[in-house]
Amino acid sequence: MVSLLDLPGEIRNMIWDLCLVSPTGMISPLSRRDAYHSGVPGSCSYSGPFFYLQVEETKTHVERCQSTCRIEPNAPTISLSLPRTCRKIFKETNDIFWTKNTFVFRAPHELIYTFKSMGKYAQQRITSLRLCTTPRWGNQMKWLNKTMQLLISQRSSSSLRRLELLVDKESIIYQSEAKLLGSPPRLLPAHHTQTFIPCLQQARCLRNIEKNLYVTQTGNCPFTAAYPPESSLFKVVEETLWEIQEAWEGKLYWGSTILFENVTETCRRRLVMAPLM
Repeated sequence: MVSLLDLPGEIRNMIWDLCLVSPTGMISPLSRRDAYHSGVPGSCSYSGPFFYLQVEETKTHVERCQSTCRIEPNAPTISLSLPRTCRKIFKETNDIFWTKNTFVFRAPHELIYTFKSMGKYAQQRITSLRLCTTPRWGNQMKWLNKTMQLLISQRSSSSLRRLELLVDKESIIYQSEAKLLGSPPRLLPAHHTQTFIPCLQQARCLRNIEKNLYVTQTGNCPFTAAYPPESSLFKVVEETLWEIQEAWEGKLYWGSTILFENVTETCRRRLVMAPLM
């Protein structure tokens, strides 16, 4: 009888990828506590693994629809039981999951808590991260600051090669309106966006990493359609985006439209209005 390990290496590698790599290339870790209370997966034993792994969608330029439940009970999941089968399979498969998937976190604090759960071995092998943040919400910037500090502290031993940051359009608008109107009252959401750029400046320490920042919106309306050049808000929003780009030092997108490329310091960054095809 032929066993799985007797198959040619090429076939085994195909099987490993089918089992351990998300079909969308995206993975959204789900804590054991959230999985238990939401019934994900169907067998909701509280003695399950520390976090389940949901398959995440690929789109970056469209805001996620708000639902009454953050977790979808019928969402497909990926199991990490295969690498635990035996030592040889562990040796062949263990790095595949961490290096071939992009890990998606819907808030900065989720990344910190999940990293603590998964341990240093997994943290050091992750190559791609996508982080969603809403600067206008409460203490999100405090958590984003902690997240950046965590990634910086691990850069010497980390395998991270790509970092994507998703920011909602409303937070950018609030920050722009704060400049236009002067210092806003502390109760306004704009107050929470003031520390966004200082948080981004920390990412400059992350060298040799592809950095992309997406301003998410409903639909895919180009920047010039949302804010025509003759509008009063155009210049101040454009100025805010320039400041974000200078702090981020990576690519900046408005939906799926690239606005800024990371170019040399001797070249002025320019706005590109045509959407990507």
